[in-house]
Amino acid sequence: MTAVLNIAIPALAILCVILALVFVIQALGLRGRVGRQAYGVGQVEMRRKVQIGFLRAIATFIVGALLLGIWGFMLTFVDMEPTVMATPLPTATIEALPEVVPTETAVAIPSTPSPSSPSASPTQEPTFTRPAATEPPLPTPTMTTTPSPPTVTVSSGVGVYLRAEPNTDGEQIEWVLDGTVLILLSGRVQGDEFEWQEVRSPTGNEGWVAVPFIQYNQ
Repeated sequence: MTAVLNIAIPALAILCVILALVFVIQALGLRGRVGRQAYGVGQVEMRRKVQIGFLRAIATFIVGALLLGIWGFMLTFVDMEPTVMATPLPTATIEALPEVVPTETAVAIPSTPSPSSPSASPTQEPTFTRPAATEPPLPTPTMTTTPSPPTVTVSSGVGVYLRAEPNTDGEQIEWVLDGTVLILLSGRVQGDEFEWQEVRSPTGNEGWVAVPFIQYNQ
């Protein structure tokens, strides 16, 4: 069993190192394609793929290093058997104790005189209970519900930019992640390439997002 582990563990470690190099090469190839994307959404998606490739490479390399550490530990410490010297325990000598015989002693109990007359029992005073005060019931508060404003949800896959103007050249106010719920505002215009919707983000910023990257909620 030990011989099989000595072969399998270093083989797996070498395989993990090779996979880590493959992931690094793929991530570097994807990194060169980031600048060729036309829209910001494509660039963000490509950057995320590059980060995933580097994370896979790091994780695979760590697994390979751990396997090499386990293999080195097995080679160093498994074959060493500690020797324990058996030392005889000292034998305790038990001495015979003298036998003690208990002796009985008579104890005189003095007689107590009986009382000639019964003791008077204390008189009990009558107790009065005060009726609990009743409080009038409190009025139940009435809750009024306010209608929630209409909303839209970002559904581009990675996210979308909130821009100050309804066009692709407008100032980028913030990056809104995919699945974020935005408050729908009244503005909706046709821009240079897309139709744009005016919205408010959860942080309070107001701006425009492209309609193809959002979904209107009922």
